[in-house]
Amino acid sequence: MNNRRYSDDEIEIIEIDDYDIEIIEIDDDVISKLPSCDSKISESFLSKIRKSLSGHKVAVITTCAVTLVVTLTGVFLLNNKSVKGTSWSSQSNIVYNSVNDNISMELNDSSYNSVAVNGTYEEKGASVFIDGVDYSDDIIIDSSNVDTTHVGTYRVSYTYASNMNQVKTLYRTINVVDTEAPVITLLGSKVYTMLVNDNYDEAGVIVSDNSNENLLENVVIQNNVDVTTPGVYSINYTVSDSSGNSSSVSRTVVVKYSYASNSNSILTNSFTENGIYFTGMTTGNFNNQMLLKNKDTGSESIIDVISTGYNYYKLSLDVTNFSNGTYEFYLIGDSLDPLISNLTCYNRIVRAHIGNKLVTMNYDKNIVNMTIEDFEYQYDVVIDPGHGGSDFGATNGSYWEKSINLDLSLYEKKRFEDHGLRVLMLRDTDDNYGITMGDTDRDIVEQKGYAVGYYGAVSRIVYSNHHNSSKNTGSAGWEILVPAGASYDDLSVQHKISDAWSNMYYGVNDPYARIYTRDYETSEASSKVNGEVYSFEDYYAVIRIPNRLFGVQNVLYEGAYINNTNDMYWYYTLENYKMLSEAKIKAYVESIGVEYIAP
Repeated sequence: MNNRRYSDDEIEIIEIDDYDIEIIEIDDDVISKLPSCDSKISESFLSKIRKSLSGHKVAVITTCAVTLVVTLTGVFLLNNKSVKGTSWSSQSNIVYNSVNDNISMELNDSSYNSVAVNGTYEEKGASVFIDGVDYSDDIIIDSSNVDTTHVGTYRVSYTYASNMNQVKTLYRTINVVDTEAPVITLLGSKVYTMLVNDNYDEAGVIVSDNSNENLLENVVIQNNVDVTTPGVYSINYTVSDSSGNSSSVSRTVVVKYSYASNSNSILTNSFTENGIYFTGMTTGNFNNQMLLKNKDTGSESIIDVISTGYNYYKLSLDVTNFSNGTYEFYLIGDSLDPLISNLTCYNRIVRAHIGNKLVTMNYDKNIVNMTIEDFEYQYDVVIDPGHGGSDFGATNGSYWEKSINLDLSLYEKKRFEDHGLRVLMLRDTDDNYGITMGDTDRDIVEQKGYAVGYYGAVSRIVYSNHHNSSKNTGSAGWEILVPAGASYDDLSVQHKISDAWSNMYYGVNDPYARIYTRDYETSEASSKVNGEVYSFEDYYAVIRIPNRLFGVQNVLYEGAYINNTNDMYWYYTLENYKMLSEAKIKAYVESIGVEYIAP
């Protein structure tokens, strides 16, 4: 007998449904046992080939001038190598084993026939015994068509061939089923409050389903809101999947004549180190609880508030661990009432840097919302050159404060930029007051204070440049105005600057120098040299408003006395203001970890 090794192109596996060809890989020890042209093909060899078959696949073996097709149920002769369109006939030169009469085969756990969509199909297998001997390991299992990601009915086959003429095949039917209802989540407010005759703005819903169906277009909305009549209405949203599972959710819509309310309002508010603090009142049935809803994710949390007496409460909210998004506030009682703020523009907190978050408060139609996002500095330095436009500031006939403030600020801007820092100046011309923000009915100085806080909230450094004036024409020197509530550590940079300025005022007779604050109610000045902390509000708008509404500690520098000709000659004409500015720049850049570069 001649031994012969068959090459890969002589043994193929063919998918007979579409005739895609896959070359079968046979171990060397099997190839060495392939029959010669004149020998019979043993069933043990064919059994090894059959182990590679599943589903509709067959093996095609080229042996000399004929082609054998091996299936799970028999061996056939093909007179050429083309499968498609060629008749098959049984092959007689095969050594077949005798038929086994004592063969029994059954499915393991035959009741297992159902899997939840997106669940895991668990192969239970089958068992086969011949004369009491377990041959279960020789069963060929084909579960390739089971797709648990889609609802449907699938079939698993279990095939055992004791020889090529005796084959048993069992089938397990697997039903992939969906018994879970879709999840429908409101976008926007769970309780939507609007004014009579306003347009209702439908925020919509999002739908998810375990069957991976796109069900958004299947949502049925029932809206009975009458925007012309005050009242409480409901909008219902229902959705069903293809398996008949359904779910629904509803939105409450409150139509009102006015958002102004004497029965529900914030009375005071402020930023804290880790969040926000506010006091409020309500005359409704209040459970001393507040619901916060993330409009972006739909998640809700209930916060306990502290009662401070009948109808009054306070809340200190730590937001450092809140996820990003826009939050709505609701008072919990017999119903959910959106939190209202009737405070004026200059009493409503706006935004602040808290931990690693930027917290922004919104008051559209007086309804309180809070947006939390990752904090990122937009500027390194914000400089407010005082006055501008028709506001000249202090003058002695030769010097205008607004112009000196601008010259000084332009110099400092360039020097900060020499250090690679991003600088925003709130004005860069004397023609106008520069960037102003806030309620346009307010004084222009208050609008500037609002702008200082708004931009200062996203800057590492913020300050205002001014110059002093006094009825005493002999007054000379400098002053630094700081927030009343700032501690000594808060003002460490300003103390370094004041020490440097005191040394630089050499040659000026008895310079007037102080770090101080002023009371908004009494106008009384108080020293801050020793780190004194006061609870009163700051007198100057560019300090008070940034501190109150933005948590920004703005500082006001006054480098010389405009009314003192000698002081201004030394300071401005001789350009010693640049020397004082360098002391300021050095202290600031080093405070944020930047190496100072001398001019």
